[in-house]
Amino acid sequence: MRENEGKFLLTSMDIEGNIRYVCGDEREGLMEKRIYPCFVAGKQKPYANAVVVGNTIYISGMNGRSSETGEAVSDTIEGQTWRAFEEIESAMREAGSSLKNLVKTTTFLRDMSDYQGYRDTERKYLLEHAPELVDEPVASTVVQVASLPKKEFLIEIEAVGIIQD
Repeated sequence: MRENEGKFLLTSMDIEGNIRYVCGDEREGLMEKRIYPCFVAGKQKPYANAVVVGNTIYISGMNGRSSETGEAVSDTIEGQTWRAFEEIESAMREAGSSLKNLVKTTTFLRDMSDYQGYRDTERKYLLEHAPELVDEPVASTVVQVASLPKKEFLIEIEAVGIIQD
């Protein structure tokens, strides 16, 4: 526990390596923040896969990368979109929720001509894994970007979900 001008921060790590923060002060009460680290090719990255504050799950940008090698799993927008949604679903489960509780996505495309391929694959994935999101879609933003972390990456999707009580 660290103290700083009446505020405190408790940290702990569970057996799976997830970091748990509880912070606050006497006036504000407690706020819990759980961090789920990101590992690629066996190395921890300097950012989290997901962070949970209250019942909100904030998921870092997921792309078409293999967790084992760090390389793109496909050279198509369809293959990379499918992989990104697999990673989002995995992060939602790890945080104690499910894909059906996804509420917002922000998608970064390297080329907007991939938009239809992205949307078609998103729909197929959701029909298979969370069909309720096809009828009741999430809030969504799609933008084209100049580049992504590796030149072979075509897409990155960040997401926000909730944990239902």
